[in-house]
Amino acid sequence: VIQRPKFVIECRWNGENVQLELLKRGWPNFHQWLRYDKKKIRPGNATKLGWFTNAWSRPQMMDYLIKAVRDEWLETPSPWLVDELQVLEKDEVGTTIKALHGEHDDRVMALGIVFFSLHILEVYANVRSVAASRPARAARG
Repeated sequence: VIQRPKFVIECRWNGENVQLELLKRGWPNFHQWLRYDKKKIRPGNATKLGWFTNAWSRPQMMDYLIKAVRDEWLETPSPWLVDELQVLEKDEVGTTIKALHGEHDDRVMALGIVFFSLHILEVYANVRSVAASRPARAARG
């Protein structure tokens, strides 16, 4: 069985055109748009494909990503991504996390959307961080 990549396309702003073209060409694996605040979460009952950034999904995704970075569940080897992570702030109300005025968060959003899509339904119990799972390095002297 061939493992196909998962596409998580932002469909709120014209991404549906890209997604449609991929669907027409036979690509099968897309993010299934679900609400995660239901009593029963059934991915098979999703009625939309793609990601839709909105007032509900953005804070949930950003919180999940920041926890993953803070707890070292994923590595951030890109200096540009690290720069974007460092200029994030909460708005005056404390509900939205975004880049400081004049800065960018495109890489953060891309990583967050994909990370959320791939892992939100996983159960985390006794998860070791990426750093903790690396082999111990010999002491340098």
